[in-house]
This record gives sequence, C-alpha cells and structure tokens, in this order.
Amino acid sequence: MADRNEILLKEYEICQYYIDSIGSQVWSSTTIFLTVNVLLLTGIIYGTLTSEILSLVFTSKDVACVPLPIILVLGGIIVVGGGIIAILCRWIPWLRRMRFLTGMNYERMNAIERALGMERHLLVRRFDEKYNAEPPAKPHKPDTISRRYKYAPPRGFESLICIARTLIVLWAIFIVGIIYIAIALTLC
Repeated sequence: MADRNEILLKEYEICQYYIDSIGSQVWSSTTIFLTVNVLLLTGIIYGTLTSEILSLVFTSKDVACVPLPIILVLGGIIVVGGGIIAILCRWIPWLRRMRFLTGMNYERMNAIERALGMERHLLVRRFDEKYNAEPPAKPHKPDTISRRYKYAPPRGFESLICIARTLIVLWAIFIVGIIYIAIALTLC
C-alpha cells in the first residue's frame, strides 16, 4: 500500500509539473508572438503612413511613375501578413490542445486526491458545486466564503484564443488594405 501511495504522489507531482510546463510554454509563446505581431503591425503601418505610397495612390495617374521597390514592398507585406495569419490559424488548435491537456492533468490530480484521501481541493470543488461558483450575497458563515472561480483554471486559454482571432482579423483587414493600395497603384 505504501508503494502505491508513493507512486500516486509521484504521479501527482508529475501532473503538477506538466501543468506548470504547459503554462510556461503557452505564456512564453504568447508573449513572443504578441510582441512580434505588435512590432510588425506598428512598423508596417508607420512605414506605410510616412512613406510616399499613400501620396502615389492619391496623386499618381501614370503606372510608369510607380517605383518597382514600392510594389515589391507591398507584395512582401502581403506575404508576411499571410504567413502570420497561417501561423495564427495553427496556433489556435495548439492552444485548444494545451487547454485539454491542462484539464486532463487537473482531472487526474482530482482522482489521485480522492484515492489518497486528500481533502483540500475536493472541498473547494464541493463548495463550487454547492454554490455554482457564485459568491453569496452576504457571506455570514465560514463555509460561504466569497469565491469567484471554479476549481480547474484552464480558463486563460479562451482569452488567448480570442486574442489570436483578433490578430487574424487585424491582419486580414490590413492585407485587404494593402491589396487595395497595390491595385490602385497599378490601375492609375
């Protein structure tokens, strides 16, 4: 019996390690990816607004006056934006997978706690089930302490998925604008 308890405790530690590892991977990739996206979007928007591209769109009447480097830059922006959209579209399923693995580890930890008779998290879960994670209007008993969140915390993944979808929309809008500028330059 002692060997089984040691095995379960070791598995519990491994589950905690995996949860920490997944969280670290997700937030590190999020930080890097958001920084790169913000820098690229800011740099491209600033470069577009401060360059002669917009003045060419509104004043150019001759295709010969559009320099080839400007067309190449616009094409490069479209390719980079398309690549980032493709990465974001692959990132969303990865985030869902990480959320699933986190939830699975929490469920296994719950099972181990039940097997070992550990009560702390089970009490929190029972409290959440009893009050449906809604804080009582006026806490007046020790067992009705105000709580806001349910036990398993993989909720942060939904906000990251929302951020990824927002970036996809921003890049799509930006690419459509760049395509419009490129068409306007070639059709003037």
